[in-house]
Amino acid sequence: LHHMNDPVPVLTEMGRVARARVLVVDQIAPEGREQRHAMNELEMLRDPSHAASRPPSRYRELLRQAGLALVDERTARATESLSSWMWPGEFPAERIAAVRGFIEKRGSATGMDFVRDGDDWTFTRARIMLLCAAPS
Repeated sequence: LHHMNDPVPVLTEMGRVARARVLVVDQIAPEGREQRHAMNELEMLRDPSHAASRPPSRYRELLRQAGLALVDERTARATESLSSWMWPGEFPAERIAAVRGFIEKRGSATGMDFVRDGDDWTFTRARIMLLCAAPS
């Protein structure tokens, strides 16, 4: 959903088709506005198809707008490396360099806990899992 500007129609259709339960899993942004904006700036630099990483509160609102009832919510955090998130076979060298430059200057502003690891970086990726009941 972080590649969609308006995920409500998709969530609505998921509820219609599933008829019972819908599981939404996606990356989340911090609730804080400044961290969220910095994270989204980094994500768009990495992948121009990125639309928006949203905080948990926004996901709950999107589900409500789509007519889905939240049954259970969980958040998972995992440590990842920049080299596994962006590798030369998939990303152009200039984009990797731009992301590395952003992390050097503003990585701490993203709330993603960037830590230098030799010539690589580690960071925390947070994902939300939302189990919803579809409308009857």
